[in-house]
Amino acid sequence: MSIEYLHKLLGYWCEALGIADAPRLEVVSQSEIPGCDAMADFDDQRATVWRVRMRSGDMGDVEKTLVHELLHVRSGCTDACHEAWICDVASALVSLRRAAKAEK
Repeated sequence: MSIEYLHKLLGYWCEALGIADAPRLEVVSQSEIPGCDAMADFDDQRATVWRVRMRSGDMGDVEKTLVHELLHVRSGCTDACHEAWICDVASALVSLRRAAKAEK
């Protein structure tokens, strides 16, 4: 996974999801976000600047992982009770995009 690829995906999905201010994207070691492939959180004390941290190394589906985190940013829902629907919506959005690309 290259940072260039992640930034390309970030740009596409921020536009698709209507996120006007793209979060800062960081690739971090797994020890910074133990047990997670990625994490969305605030990068400042005023809770206005979002950050998406994705772990380096191999992970399952990078695009679904990024979309999942961007849905946290878009919705503002970061607590665990929203994980189930965010997982489902991220998976559905990426599947729809891939199906549309395959039809071309």
